[in-house]
Amino acid sequence: MAYNDLQDPAEKERYETIKNATISEYRKVCSSLSGEDRQILAGAVKYIDDNFLFCFDGKVVMIAWGMKPDSKKHDVVGSIIYDLQLQERHKVRFAPGEHGVFKDKLASGISRMSGTVLTKNDIPEIIADEGYVFKGWDPEPVGVTVDGPKTFKALYDKAPAPVAGNFGISESPEAAPEPEPTPDPVPEPKLEPAPEPKPEPESVPGPESISEPEKVPWYRHFWFWLTGSGCLKWLLWILLILLLIILLLCLFKGCDGIDGGNNVKQIDKIETPDGRIIDDNGPIKGIVGDDGVLPGSPVVAPVVGDDGQEPPIIENPGVPDIIANRLNIYFENADTDLDAFAASLSEAYPSGECRIIGADRNVPMIQILIPEALRDMIREELPGKLPDYEFFIVDESIFTINGRSGGDATNIGWHLDAVNVQEAWDITKGSSDIIIGIVDDGIDASHDILKRKIVKPYNVFTQDNRLSTGEGHGTHVAGLAAGSDRMFDKGVSGVAPKCRIMPVQVFDNGKCTFSSLTSGIMYAIHSGAQVVNVSVGPDFSGMDVLPIADQNQIARTQFKNEEKVWRRVIEVAQENNAIIVFAAGNDNVLACISPANRTDFTINVAAVDMSQRGTDFTNFGRGSNISAPGKDIASSVPVNDYAVFDGTSMAAPIVAGTVALMKSIDEDLTVSEVLRILQSTGKPVSDYVPPMIQADVALVALVSGVIPTESDNGAAPSAPGNGPDPSESGAARGNDGSAGNDSVQDDIQEISTPSDGNTEDWTDYDAIRRMIEEYKRKISELEKLLPENQ
Repeated sequence: MAYNDLQDPAEKERYETIKNATISEYRKVCSSLSGEDRQILAGAVKYIDDNFLFCFDGKVVMIAWGMKPDSKKHDVVGSIIYDLQLQERHKVRFAPGEHGVFKDKLASGISRMSGTVLTKNDIPEIIADEGYVFKGWDPEPVGVTVDGPKTFKALYDKAPAPVAGNFGISESPEAAPEPEPTPDPVPEPKLEPAPEPKPEPESVPGPESISEPEKVPWYRHFWFWLTGSGCLKWLLWILLILLLIILLLCLFKGCDGIDGGNNVKQIDKIETPDGRIIDDNGPIKGIVGDDGVLPGSPVVAPVVGDDGQEPPIIENPGVPDIIANRLNIYFENADTDLDAFAASLSEAYPSGECRIIGADRNVPMIQILIPEALRDMIREELPGKLPDYEFFIVDESIFTINGRSGGDATNIGWHLDAVNVQEAWDITKGSSDIIIGIVDDGIDASHDILKRKIVKPYNVFTQDNRLSTGEGHGTHVAGLAAGSDRMFDKGVSGVAPKCRIMPVQVFDNGKCTFSSLTSGIMYAIHSGAQVVNVSVGPDFSGMDVLPIADQNQIARTQFKNEEKVWRRVIEVAQENNAIIVFAAGNDNVLACISPANRTDFTINVAAVDMSQRGTDFTNFGRGSNISAPGKDIASSVPVNDYAVFDGTSMAAPIVAGTVALMKSIDEDLTVSEVLRILQSTGKPVSDYVPPMIQADVALVALVSGVIPTESDNGAAPSAPGNGPDPSESGAARGNDGSAGNDSVQDDIQEISTPSDGNTEDWTDYDAIRRMIEEYKRKISELEKLLPENQ
């Protein structure tokens, strides 16, 4: 029986005693507990409502612990909740269209309870562009009942041309009427065109116009000639039609990329001796010419050898595999004479043990092919044999795609809503002047949401515009960054649909190398991409079994030569005002283990799921500085299809598209400025995953110049390239999205020691201030748990 239904006073008193004894026992047990167990039980007995108590057999049962009934969400009748009616909130969006803006830039949308009737006070004020007048909304919002998401679009009419006097009527001063105290309306005939001027002296301005005949403009002569009779007219018409056809062809070439190398040609396929069909990215060959000079443009050797022969690979559990018979030589001085080095190398190894198969003057770098058995010996003796050059050697490691095929998404397009893409589009959908480089495994250039958006495609192995479709990863990434919005209603769209795409293929038959990736990024930067998305990186799977302290040590001491190369690439990006967006990786380790993520001048993206918490695969902590949706993400795949993928590979292009929107407003934005805006306007996720971007808020902040502080949105943005780490004792991330108990000493070490170990002039005051604010927040949360604050 329900407790409140007890009628017998004695029975009521009996169960009142049982209820109080039961609650007292729970509170007694609570006082003996600690940590999370105490928090859970204390919360359970915090609120006990008699409406939810039931009595039987000398027992009192509480069916709703720690909760207060909300009369706004349900009706409470007696002791049981009847007619449960969850009042949903729905977004009501107002789109200003192309010919006007909101008077209040933040008025693009409101949230209202289900059943609310919209009034005039809910409707934002529109300021029409010059030459247009606002005429209303489609549909009319006033009086509409909110029963789901609603969108209202502003409608405009062209402003009528002003009528100011008797235009075209020639009158002499004498003909002007005397002004009347109360002038009559202008007679109707005066609004008609004036008659042809007559030669009377009083109707013409002066004698010169009398003596000269009327001049006929050249274009009227041309028109009379064009429309006259005779064969010349038809010949001229034929020539004009041919000219028009040529102009249209040129236009379509420009749109589809047929002219100027902007089209994507499908890579040829070849059959290997063992019957496999592979992409023909060319043979591995020596590239030094007969004159001993290297090619002027970059050359990257294919991974797969002649006739589909795979290279010898050294497998390294927990770290990237490497190609055993290749070494990359990188030079300290960017002005090193590579041709002179090639000649010196030939003299040092006259028998050809070191053959140059790749070179990139932009980095600068030379790749050599060596006997696998001599690898260690050559690596050790090269500096001594070539003492006139300052260089360092980097293994040719194999990189992987930071994305994987996902399951069937239960909420297609959730990522677009999560970052408020539609609201951001009220400000801009991007500019065609902004190009996003997609450095990946190829592209389906004929896809409905990608065609006519592609510029300067490039395959680093063929050095031309012959690209493959790869595994579909590049197509998926390109669609997320800047695919057309024509499929938005079905949950598929690019974040920056008006921007353009530069696909750069760095995969050869499923394999990407260190040299191909760096060369591909350099191509995108030097070819005009303002944003470069890199959803490719090293594989550190298995390293997540190491404690965080050990991962930190690896990040501080290992892959230092690779880190030097990345610093050079990133410097070039800064010099060209390009922003590189890296996927943080999918190995559930510290993001800074990857040497590309160790500077303050790239955007490194972690992944969150539909609950807006870090995914179970994302890399995290120091080295990640922003996050975005990366679980169950739908986008384009070959051939002209759609699929759902998971990974930081998906999160990165969502951020890249947002950066492209920001660049569309201010192309001169630096990476530091972009990061500051994205972090301060993002949604907080957890202690180990940085804030999740909010595209609309970021654009409003950029346009208005008002950047929110951490206290405005609750976010605690991490320092670029130096985000918060889980503590050593909390290596396994908690199920509640926390990183465990932070070690203050470890955190202090994080902000006081640069990743390259150079302590000269190193004091990151901004990181110290952020950490102080973070600890203040944690202290405040802990104080709320004390009994006196309950």
